[in-house]
Amino acid sequence: ADLLKFQQGELDSYLLRGQDLATLLPEAESKDFSIWNGGPSILYPFIIFNQSPENIDLELKELFSKREFRYAISALIDRETIIDQTLNGLAEPQMHLFGPNNRYFNPQHSSSYSYYREGAKELLVGHDLIDHNGDGIRELPSGKPLEFTIITPSNDSTVQDILNIIISDLEEAGIKAKIEVIDQNLWIQKLLNTYDWECTIMSGKFPTFPEQWYNVWRSDGNMHYWYPKQEEPATEWEAQVDELYNALIYTYDPLEIQSFYDQFQNILMEELPMIPLYNRYSFYAVYNKWGNINWDSLHKSEETITISMGFDWRRVYLKELME
Repeated sequence: ADLLKFQQGELDSYLLRGQDLATLLPEAESKDFSIWNGGPSILYPFIIFNQSPENIDLELKELFSKREFRYAISALIDRETIIDQTLNGLAEPQMHLFGPNNRYFNPQHSSSYSYYREGAKELLVGHDLIDHNGDGIRELPSGKPLEFTIITPSNDSTVQDILNIIISDLEEAGIKAKIEVIDQNLWIQKLLNTYDWECTIMSGKFPTFPEQWYNVWRSDGNMHYWYPKQEEPATEWEAQVDELYNALIYTYDPLEIQSFYDQFQNILMEELPMIPLYNRYSFYAVYNKWGNINWDSLHKSEETITISMGFDWRRVYLKELME
């Protein structure tokens, strides 16, 4: 609806979806608007496995709690194919917790488990996840097939295509997964209250400061998605994140802050409770009647005004009023 309103001139600006670029680019000159490429978005999707001991098969929970399993899943996902086939190539693989538009981004703290199918298979075999009966699906130590359901509240065709590629990647390695689309409210209840789920895909807009995500990062947070509301940290690494979180709240020295953030990013990328997928480029269309416009997630121009992933509309003006 907003796309049509922008095309008809009812909206002065519009944040593009990936598929909108092919529609709007041919119209830009004739309708007198510009399309800005702001670089990587601050919003990106990731895969999460349920590690809560409640209302889940305990053998699966034990498996999901092993970081080597999460490493294997990450290494089985062909992010380049996802980007090429579902996003028209307008994204880049996301292998960091924070993106480069975050002031505390450190490229050294990235996941080394990008697409590497043979390495992933070795990790699975190392945890006795082997196809003993030759049916193409690996078995858990109990003999049950290694299978799980990925729940999503989204009927968006792009999300479905992304999940189908992931499911195909996993199936080739002997892991059976299926998609279940559920109601948004039911999805929220499962994640935050009933915990009767196995795997999900969601998108997060990571804030500049981790302390802004108290409910996500702290082990007792009610949005600590993989295992919420822990009375005591279930793992040593979660206890370390809790300590770093508390330290950051009372730290003001910039160098010390950066050191804490480096530790924070390093722990979370080593443990990989959230498996990042890709970071799509952010495109924004604005009619040329507006001046002092820039859309850039990484830099601030000396000639134009921008804020992180958006405009400072206080500095934007109508050109006809300045003539």
